[in-house]
Amino acid sequence: MQTEYCSSVFIIDEKRQKVLLIYHKKYQNWVQPGGRLKTGEKPEDGAIRKALEETGIKIKLVNTHPFMVEEYNNFNGHFIDYQFLATPIDDLQEPVLNEQKCYAIDWFSLDELNSIPLFPDVKTKVRMFLKPHFNH
Repeated sequence: MQTEYCSSVFIIDEKRQKVLLIYHKKYQNWVQPGGRLKTGEKPEDGAIRKALEETGIKIKLVNTHPFMVEEYNNFNGHFIDYQFLATPIDDLQEPVLNEQKCYAIDWFSLDELNSIPLFPDVKTKVRMFLKPHFNH
């Protein structure tokens, strides 16, 4: 099985203490924006590109290194996903729904994560890695 390389990004709004997630059509769950890297594309560049494509939000990465590199298999194949934290470049940007990929897009507080369909690992990552960025 061929390995596919991806980047995904948890976009956080530190002022509102929320994370931006998309309700993905294929996965039928709320997830962070992300997807396959183009040939020769750096993971950090892929994260910025996928965030813009899937949310309409221009971002800046909190760190140029991923906070996690995850390897997994699912019904689409074998993947290595470089996962980043980011913030919007402009606080006034509103997300734009990419109707080809997702049903919805929204900002969620840590408490709201309990009331949405979310993969357990995504909820754990949001709580573990984003909580330090919020004033809880």
